[in-house]
This record gives sequence, C-alpha cells and structure tokens, in this order.
Amino acid sequence: DNEACRAIQSLYNTALNPGMRSEIEMDGLSALPRLLVKVVKASKQPDLIRSTLLEQCRIVALKFSANGAAAVLSVFTAMEFAGHEMFPLSQKWKLAGKDIFEAIINAEDRERVTDLLENSTSALQLVENIVRMLKGVKSDGSSTLAIISGPSNRRGRSYSVGTDEELFLYPYPTDMKESVCACLLSTTPIGIVQETLMQIVLSSPSWSKHVYPKLDTDTRKSISRGLMLLHVFGGSGLAQHSLLGLTTSHDELLTLLSDITSDSIDMSDDSEEETSSNKLQAMTIIAECVRNRAASFPSQNDSVFSLIKLFVQNLSELSAPSFKADGSEYTRVSILKTILALVKEVRLETTESPRRKTRKKVSKSGTKEEENQEMYASLADLLVDLLAGKASSTASNVRPLVSTRSKEIAVEALTILCTKASKIVIPKIVKAVAQVISFLSTVEQDPNASVTKYKGKAM
Repeated sequence: DNEACRAIQSLYNTALNPGMRSEIEMDGLSALPRLLVKVVKASKQPDLIRSTLLEQCRIVALKFSANGAAAVLSVFTAMEFAGHEMFPLSQKWKLAGKDIFEAIINAEDRERVTDLLENSTSALQLVENIVRMLKGVKSDGSSTLAIISGPSNRRGRSYSVGTDEELFLYPYPTDMKESVCACLLSTTPIGIVQETLMQIVLSSPSWSKHVYPKLDTDTRKSISRGLMLLHVFGGSGLAQHSLLGLTTSHDELLTLLSDITSDSIDMSDDSEEETSSNKLQAMTIIAECVRNRAASFPSQNDSVFSLIKLFVQNLSELSAPSFKADGSEYTRVSILKTILALVKEVRLETTESPRRKTRKKVSKSGTKEEENQEMYASLADLLVDLLAGKASSTASNVRPLVSTRSKEIAVEALTILCTKASKIVIPKIVKAVAQVISFLSTVEQDPNASVTKYKGKAM
C-alpha cells in the first residue's frame, strides 16, 4: 500500500544520503545497523518503518532460498545490533520470527528445508537468529554481535548483556511459549531446529534462572516432558543436559515421575524389551534431576515426601526377583542415590508418635504424619532387605544389591534414617540383625548351605 511504499522510500532516501552512502561504501553490511537507526529516528512513523521491513523479511524468508535467507539474516542481525529500543524483540517475533519459525518446524516439504539448512550457512544462521529471539533477551544496542557471512558459530555470537532480569522479556510472550513447546514435540520434522533451541535457549543458565521459573506450570511441564522424551527416544545428549540444567520444581518432577510410574506417558516401542528400557531411562533421568535439585527443596513438603514414597515404590518393583531387564541395576542405583539425597534434606523426626493420638484427635496433618512414617518404615524395610540378602525374612521377594557402592549408599541412607526417624528405623535394624545371626547359625549347622558374601560396610 501507499504507506508501505513511503516507508521503503524513506529507507532508500536515507541510504542515498551522502554521509550514509559513504559509510555504506566503506563499511558495507556493518553500516546497516546505523542506517536502520537513522531511518527509525528520523521517521514520523517509526512503527510503520519497522513493520514494513519485518513484513518484507517474513515474505522473503518463507520462500526458503539461500540468497533470501542471507538477506533476511543481515537485516535481523542489524536489528539486534541496533538494540531493543529501536527494534523491540516482541515486535520482531510477532511480525516475522514466529511465522518463519513455525513454517520451518511444521514444513510439509521436510526434505527441502532440511537440505537448505544443511547446505546453506546463511539459512542455518537465520534459524539460530530466530531461535535466539526465543531466549527473550532484549539487546541493549551495545552487543558484540557482528554481521558475518562465515561458518556458523553459535556460542561465539552471544550477547554481552549480563544476567539482569530487566534484560529479559516479562511476561514471556504466549506465542513464544507455544513455539518452544511445539518444537520439542517428537513430531517436529527438523531435528536441527530442536538442537539449536536446546543449545541456545533451554541449556542457557540465564534463561533457566530468569525465564523458566516465571513460566506457567503447564508450559514448564510441557518443556520438561518434551526434553525427557527427546532424551529417551532420540538419545539426545543435549536434551539430557538441558533438562538437568532447568530449575524444575519438586511438583513438576513429581508429576513426571507419577506419569512414568503409572504409564500415563507412552513409552511403547518396537518390542517389550525396548519399551521397558525406555521406561528405565525415563526413571533414571528424572531421578538424576531430583538429585540435582534436592538441596533446593523445602525440608517439609508434601510433594517431596510423595517423591520419596514414589521412588521407594519404584525401587521395590525394580528389586523384584522377576524384574531383570537390561539397565535395571543402573536405574536401581540411580534411584537409591536420589533417595539418599532426599532423606539428607528432609526433616523426618516428629515430636509425637501418632499412636498416642486418639482417633478423634487425629487431624489432617496427623494423618499425613502417619503416612510419612509408614513411608519411612517401608523404606527402612526395603533397605534392610536389599542389604541382608538371603538372611532377610523376605529374601524371596527382593533381589539384593550387587555392587559395593550400592550397598554403601543403602547403609548411608539407613544411617540417616536412624538419626532422623530413630523410633521407626532402629527396631527394624535390630530385628534384621537378629535375623542375620539366626541365618548364620543355621548355615554353621548346614555345611551345604550357601551364603551370599558382601564386601560392603557392615550394618
């Protein structure tokens, strides 16, 4: 339309200005940020200049050509260098970045787009530039970014903006959240875009610190679930690294673990063995996430206690004699480490035994207290059985720990339980010791009896 034509004419006239023309001739593309700034500042309709330029960039980029990608990359990078005040990040994303990003991840002609990204440095750099918008960082105009045409160097082209919260978009735009979640779906055809998103945004400590915690619960759960599934089904190390680096809450991790345990997340694969392996991998990565975050969890919280309870349930199921899937021992040890990390942090001991309370006086908190004490008792029983082996009264129901390290972890967990929930745990250990003594005396009387030898610490 006429207004758009006038906007383009204004840009052209500024470029022909003797002073600006001289800069362009001397500095080439490096003069582009200064040109854009001059045009926007001089215009009576700066929004029209910005919107017209962004619309043209969107149209050119959606043609998916190497030359077009190079041209749009130059303009987008110049806008970054010009700064957020001249070219607001939210406007760049809304008018151009969003449509280009969605067109790439939802491309019907997957082969054509993949071929373009693999063979055109400019196209790949354009994807990186657009993904960088999803980080939500407002460039301050003093960025060290330079307009380059050489090989991609993701980590080298970063902002020099610090970690001040004011430099991030807040609230984080809804359409940005939707694009991040959509990119992590297993149906996303362009894997290189997923990798770029994880490398530039999701694995960024500043994004995890300043943006992720402020996202709504559903978005956070969608992101963490997407990363977990990419790790399990795609074997993505970047997904694992990104998930471990996120500031996930105990509630989010509890939801993920509950969904895995109840088979609410589809882990099915070509065979029963592969399906079982997928579930074990999922349990292992969530156990590692919880272990990394345990120190930040509150010492008394229902979700944290529920996490312990669910891990105890999983460890018990994996320790059944009939469960011997490949990788199960590694997962058992990982869960055991996580249980140890959690019991170190939570406050277990109570001031009053629930048995002393009458049925009429038991409140909701009293009921929770009873449930937690039952959980500690179950954990203590399981740890004793895992350590005692054939000497345990329930040996036929439990597959004992194998490695010395796993036994040391179990002993350490029992030791902490003794100090934090002594009234519950110590009697069970005394009973277990009596069972071991009785078992050993039986062995002495029967020379043909076999004894499982342990190299771990004595209980």
